[in-house]
Amino acid sequence: MIPHLLVLPVILGLAAAAPSRAAAPLARDLPAPARSALARAGTLVNGPEAPRGYALLDSLAGAARARADTTLLLATAVSRGGHLGWAGRSREAVLELQWALPLAEARNDSALQVTAATWLGYALVDRGRSSAAESLYVRQLPVAAAIGDTLHEGFMHKGLAYLRLLDGRTREALAGFRRAEPLLRAAGNSFGEIDAITGQGRAWEQLGELDRARATYERVARLSREHNRPHNEADALNNLGNLEFVRGDPAAGLRAFRATRALRERLGIVRNVVVPACNEARALAELGRIAEADATLDSMVTLCREQGFVPLLGHVLNDQAELRLRQGRPAEALCLSREVLAQTTDLPVWARTQAYRLAARALAAQDSNAAALALLEGPAAGLRSKLSPDWALRHDEELVDRLLDGGRAAEAVALALAAADNARALRRARDRVALLVAAARGAMAMGDTAAALPHLVTAARVWEEARVLPLDLEWRERRSGTQVLSEAMILARLAATGTPSAGDARVEAAFDDAQRFKARTLAERARLNAPVDTAGIVTASRLRREILRDGEVLLDIHVGRRVSHAFLLGREVARVVRLPGEAALAARMVLLRDLLANRATSASDQGAVLELAATTAQDLLGELVPHLVAARRVLVSPDGPFYLVPADVLLAGLGPAASRPLPEAWPDVARVPSADLFARTRAWQRGTAVRARGAIVVAEANDAGDPLPGAREEALRLERDHRQLVLWQAPPDSAESGLPASLSGYQLIHFASHAALDDQRPWRSGILVAAPGRGRPARWMRAGDLAARPLEAQLVVLAACASAGGEVLAGEGLQGLSSAFLAAGVPTLVATLWPVDDRATARLMERFYERLAAGDPVGVALRAARADAARQGGSPADWAAFVVVGDPDRRIDLGAPRRMAPAAVGAAIMVALVMGALAVRRRLARGRRDNSGVTS
Repeated sequence: MIPHLLVLPVILGLAAAAPSRAAAPLARDLPAPARSALARAGTLVNGPEAPRGYALLDSLAGAARARADTTLLLATAVSRGGHLGWAGRSREAVLELQWALPLAEARNDSALQVTAATWLGYALVDRGRSSAAESLYVRQLPVAAAIGDTLHEGFMHKGLAYLRLLDGRTREALAGFRRAEPLLRAAGNSFGEIDAITGQGRAWEQLGELDRARATYERVARLSREHNRPHNEADALNNLGNLEFVRGDPAAGLRAFRATRALRERLGIVRNVVVPACNEARALAELGRIAEADATLDSMVTLCREQGFVPLLGHVLNDQAELRLRQGRPAEALCLSREVLAQTTDLPVWARTQAYRLAARALAAQDSNAAALALLEGPAAGLRSKLSPDWALRHDEELVDRLLDGGRAAEAVALALAAADNARALRRARDRVALLVAAARGAMAMGDTAAALPHLVTAARVWEEARVLPLDLEWRERRSGTQVLSEAMILARLAATGTPSAGDARVEAAFDDAQRFKARTLAERARLNAPVDTAGIVTASRLRREILRDGEVLLDIHVGRRVSHAFLLGREVARVVRLPGEAALAARMVLLRDLLANRATSASDQGAVLELAATTAQDLLGELVPHLVAARRVLVSPDGPFYLVPADVLLAGLGPAASRPLPEAWPDVARVPSADLFARTRAWQRGTAVRARGAIVVAEANDAGDPLPGAREEALRLERDHRQLVLWQAPPDSAESGLPASLSGYQLIHFASHAALDDQRPWRSGILVAAPGRGRPARWMRAGDLAARPLEAQLVVLAACASAGGEVLAGEGLQGLSSAFLAAGVPTLVATLWPVDDRATARLMERFYERLAAGDPVGVALRAARADAARQGGSPADWAAFVVVGDPDRRIDLGAPRRMAPAAVGAAIMVALVMGALAVRRRLARGRRDNSGVTS
């Protein structure tokens, strides 16, 4: 099931239970000078001179003891306890206020009594003693109401609402926050009033009323700015970020969480930084930026341990456990969950349930599914009735997975369908998709494929409806990676109509379902902010009858977690074979890629590497092999680990053993991002060659300043030999985001440069377009900027290190620079899969452009250049990395080669003759010296 990352429901921060900054308490019979001194102490404590304020309070307490002035001593204790609680020093605050409260009650000083009770409840919550805080507020509320203290009555209603929100009593919480709002407004406390409105937004969010929640948080942000309440504004930002996360855009959530954290850091209250930092880590993890998420959580664990933030520590440890599970470290995750469950202080019900759920997942990952079920059906089940609807949904999702893995399919299906209905009510589309897929898996496990298909069709529809544009590019790539949905849909289609390898109709039906996920993402990427109509995605029938030519076949890979599939479509063939899951495929492909990319290995043991490729292809592709061998051209749409290896190297092993070392005998292979995008680019194809006006982008050094002599040599040779190609210079006054615009108008763009791939943030990958110099930073053309602007180029050559690499996410297509150019509308690219020596690249590019200028299509020209490099003894590491992405039949008219004028030719001949004569004279003179015994 798709893991659901959880945002801390303490999203309001503990301020939701708190009054505003502590003010001087209004004790009975307190003289004016004492009131003035307490007010002065409060001003100091709440400002940059806090130590002076606390010193003044200590001085007042000492004077009160000396004079046995109980009234002043009590007022000072309440004031000090309130200030300590606000500053996050809850341990000291509890001690101070637990002494003061019974004394105020004994003296019948109701004003000090409700003030002390309000702050003591806040400090108790901070210490994890929520039940004690709730009892205290319930007992003291009538006292505040009786004396007409709307301020503290409002604060206690707000505190109770906060506690009920944590315990899943959402309707009660909403009513409490609504009761608190007018009371605090009447008391003139804008901080508390705005905080009560924030609580209403959180309650709407838990009830699934996301539009009401957004409107509420936007109102909070507006009021906060009007009243200059940065604490409230920080809460609003945090909660708006949470909404973006829940709606399915963690990149937008990340921006809001970081703004919240920065604002709270400026405000200087350390404990209030923890919540947005944890939310930031969750968003980073969902975006695949695991190292950053890990570092953020580590820093928060350290902070909570040092400062004694016990309840917050439990929340952070839960987040760490979830991250460890993502990293494949279940044993560590289990230890963290057990540490949370071992806390003796009160934890909110949701936090304890989350710890049980994470512990169950960790146990299941270590082959202890029975123990995991015992946790979920035992202590965790006893807490479920106390959870809010969204937290109950998360519990149910985990239990469904465990029931499926435990062979209890019927129970899993029933629970999954009920939970899917709850997810629909809460408007949690991603959860609903995951639960419907789980229900389908359960139905198939019981042999009822007919019942599985309707669940999957509904899941696919929900998935499509949930894809809201525009979205951050980085996240758009990830959120559509519905591996389990695609995998289950293929299995169900094939199983519903017979065996998985025969029958054109069933193969076509399964292929069409799979394309809804793989092709839609790439099509949206190419359209950027325009939604895609699924009905327009190419079908298997149309591919076979209209797009593919005689002798062409399409090999379309779909990688799943448990099982993968390879479809083969041609005019006369429609087949599919089952492949291993992602982890097993990755192990084989990574080994093969590493051997190919290693110059020493691939040169000395080329035969062994190709033999490994042959074995891999035979094992995986099985009954597809005869059709692949017989094809004139194979168009390969990779997925997941298949992106790591050049497809022609893999397929070369399918032919006769004698031809394997001869690249010119290898099959004609082109890589396409998806069947749909290939169909679209072929439809755009012109019948004649495109007359090219070309730009050569060169960086003579990498970003560290190390020279790239081969890149400069390559660029100068291309400019010298082809009159249509010119050296391009980055406009000095252009921002990096505007650099792609300066390449408009070119039909061919050649990059002889250095590429930097960011596997954590693939759309930050870039090509160096200007090397750093004295006082001048390096300048980059980023993938995200390239994808955002249409280009006229018909061919882009990325003669840069690992330009087609990037991060691979199964089900999504390649995420790297090559995808950025495809998104910009470029139909054909030549790119590299791993770092290649720059001089070897220059030699191969020289041959490639010679063939291109002679009229060869891009695919033929690159194939000839690679074969030529192989014949000259080059290592496969230096030539096998080059691949065509997109349409291999594109022709580019480079015009007549640049010729030297007759006078220039004559001058060159004369220079050569003179230089030759001088060389001969030097050799004769050297010989005479040597014979005479003279040394130089």
